[in-house]
Amino acid sequence: MTFPREQLSRRRYLLAALKTLLPGLLILGLVLTALYEVTLQQQVNLIQQQERSATERTRQLMSTQLDNMIADVQIMTNLAARMKLDAPRGVQQLTDNLLRFARHKPSYAQLRFINARGREVVRINQSRQKAPVAATRLQNKAHRYYFQQGMALEQGQVYVSPFDLNVDRGKVETNNPTLRVAARVTSPTGQALGIVIVNLDGAELFERVWGDTALKLDTIALVSQYGYSLIRPQASSNRVSFSDKNLLAESTPQLWERINRTSRGELIFNDRFFAFNTLEIRNATGNHRWKIFTVLNSHALQQVRTDFVYANLPGFGLVLMMLIIGSVMHARYQLRHRGAMELNAYERSFRHLFEDIQLAAVALNEDARISFCNDHFLQRTGYSRDQLLQCNWFEMVADDSPTLWHELLEAAEQASGPCRFLQNILSRTGQTLTFAWTCTLQQQNDNDTRRITLVGEDITARLAREKQLIQLTQAVEQSANAVMITNTHGHITYVNPAFCQLSGYSPDEVQGRNPGFLKSGYTSDEQYQTLWRTLRDGGIWQGEFHNRKKNGELFWERAMISPVRNSTGETLSFIAVKQDVTAEKHLQHQLEQEIQERIRNEQLAAVGRMANMIAHDLRNPLSSIRVGIQLTRRKPGIDQETQELCQISLEQIRYMDNILEDLLSYSRPADLNPEWLSVNTLTEQVIMSQLRLIKDRNIFIDQDLGDNLPTIHADPAKLRQVIQNLVVNAIQAADDNHGQLARVSLRSRLIFTDQGPKLEVEICNNGKGVDPCLGDKVFEPFFTTRAKGTGLGLAIVQRIVRQHHGHISIQAIPGRKGTGGTRALLSLPVSHHPASQPEHTDTADENNEKKHRNTEVYSA
Repeated sequence: MTFPREQLSRRRYLLAALKTLLPGLLILGLVLTALYEVTLQQQVNLIQQQERSATERTRQLMSTQLDNMIADVQIMTNLAARMKLDAPRGVQQLTDNLLRFARHKPSYAQLRFINARGREVVRINQSRQKAPVAATRLQNKAHRYYFQQGMALEQGQVYVSPFDLNVDRGKVETNNPTLRVAARVTSPTGQALGIVIVNLDGAELFERVWGDTALKLDTIALVSQYGYSLIRPQASSNRVSFSDKNLLAESTPQLWERINRTSRGELIFNDRFFAFNTLEIRNATGNHRWKIFTVLNSHALQQVRTDFVYANLPGFGLVLMMLIIGSVMHARYQLRHRGAMELNAYERSFRHLFEDIQLAAVALNEDARISFCNDHFLQRTGYSRDQLLQCNWFEMVADDSPTLWHELLEAAEQASGPCRFLQNILSRTGQTLTFAWTCTLQQQNDNDTRRITLVGEDITARLAREKQLIQLTQAVEQSANAVMITNTHGHITYVNPAFCQLSGYSPDEVQGRNPGFLKSGYTSDEQYQTLWRTLRDGGIWQGEFHNRKKNGELFWERAMISPVRNSTGETLSFIAVKQDVTAEKHLQHQLEQEIQERIRNEQLAAVGRMANMIAHDLRNPLSSIRVGIQLTRRKPGIDQETQELCQISLEQIRYMDNILEDLLSYSRPADLNPEWLSVNTLTEQVIMSQLRLIKDRNIFIDQDLGDNLPTIHADPAKLRQVIQNLVVNAIQAADDNHGQLARVSLRSRLIFTDQGPKLEVEICNNGKGVDPCLGDKVFEPFFTTRAKGTGLGLAIVQRIVRQHHGHISIQAIPGRKGTGGTRALLSLPVSHHPASQPEHTDTADENNEKKHRNTEVYSA
């Protein structure tokens, strides 16, 4: 904590004053709010009481007026029922009675008697003369709704119409809303004679009901059950407006729903006061139910608020000012008292605090002299307390310039909190120790005395470990071996650049992943299980992985994986150090192949020497036997049976001679005499040479030889021997099984592999397929599945193909619908020697001119 030079800072004054002022303001606000709510509620209750009284008074006045009007209509109806209205005298009597009513009831705008046919018989308009309307001006009202409703009344019923605009001679009187009360006139015999109807002017009704209203209400309205509205929009005016719609229901349906829900009440809606009441007209039909409501706008409520502010503002302002002054004075006293208490408490607890902590603590006066140092600092440096107290810090222990002291003071004053720095300290033995200090500037409250407290720890050992860790990190980063670190769940947390270079993955691509994404499928699950079992048991696993790079290339790596533990023996992670041994594995594989090839060649050489010896020892006796049998056949007088025996013997000798020829060919492999040749041409020549065998065995030959195939550098005689051997074998194996024609198919094409372009010749037959279990055993010398034969044909074929650096395989063709067969696949590399290759003609297509030369490679 940093203390400023001022005796009491503005910030501390402000915080202390706010601690007193805020609760006072809160209490004052609560009191003001409560007083405001009480005052406002009282005014609202008063306004609502006034509006309630206005609506109730209106209801009573309206009820009295309408009850009197209904009574008058019933009296006039009873008078009319006793008169003979079909005679002029009776009409005149009714006219006189209606005139007397008009003189005594000036509020009635019109009194009429309409006969049963809808024709006006008597009509008296309220005027100065109060005379009946002339007969020529009387109208037919049979189509008017009030006549129809009146004629439908029962005896003693009264019909009250809604307010509407009066119509006189087809013209609508727009400023004259009228209310009509009608009753049916019935003769003593029960015959309907017509109706008596009285019109009441709406403006006159409002004047009688609301003319002396003292309330300053914005609006007083009367709404009938049919939706008609009579409204006095301003309290200062007696003007009444009429609408044939319920304006309140259309403008604010939510408010009308609340008003229509109950018979009477008050409410506040959109900051406006509404009071409403319901008028029910007894003994009447039609428009006998009315809603009366008054409206007082928001100015009344606003005026209440304004009056409250003007009435209470001076008192509350004075209380607020006194509260602020009291808060400032209380804060001043509190800060002075607290500063003294803190200084005393600090002096008492300073020594106890820094003696107990396991950190170095030093207090320096303003002149950089040591005023305090704890036991921990003395133990680390080897000094005694008497040797350090009152000594200059920079002269005794600090390995720094004395100018650092002034820089430290300035930095501590400008910092908003404790400042931190590193410093080298000289121990008593001369050893340099590095301490990480937290510096705090303290200011005395009663004077300008400053001092600095240093609290820190000896980080010499930690810096040494960090340096060692940096060296180890650089060693791992620069290592030629791949290094991978995973957590205990097997998720990658670190890989070095050597791993990225080996696998092709970047660190971001492998972060958090399981190393299993490197699997190629060639490493068994048992090996991975053994790996994890060894690591969980705390051991170190060593072995090899056959993994796959990002680009799909396979590689071998030799790995050593070990757990990393903390001081308590808990496993924190696993580290794997890997070495790329792909080249080593490749060399080892080549060495094993060479060893196997050498062993095989030695075995074949022994077999060849034996075959050479047998062939030489048997050929001379066989030649003698052949000559003897031939001479015997030529002797005269030899019978047919002897001739046949001689023929059979010669065939057997020829068969044995072929076997000896194969043995000699296998035992003495000749050197190659390569030349540029066309595989298609060589294949066609072999087919032509076997036409007799093809015809004898009824074989169908299917050829699909690719166009524009490049020539290859090979021995034509040896390669012809290979193709002929495979073709003859296919012809002999072809069979017309399952009703299909015996077939041999030949196909040639150019393929592209990782080792370069190659010519591929495929020879298939539809005979019995070779047993898949035999594999490469068919190429072993003296192995055959036929009753006749030495088993050397395919062995010789394989040796010739290997001499040409090619490959040959024989496999069964999966059967379809009960068919099958055998496929022989011959692959030969395409040689490229453009510098030494002689000119030649590609004979793959004799009709083409010399288009394709030398080493050009075309796609089949």
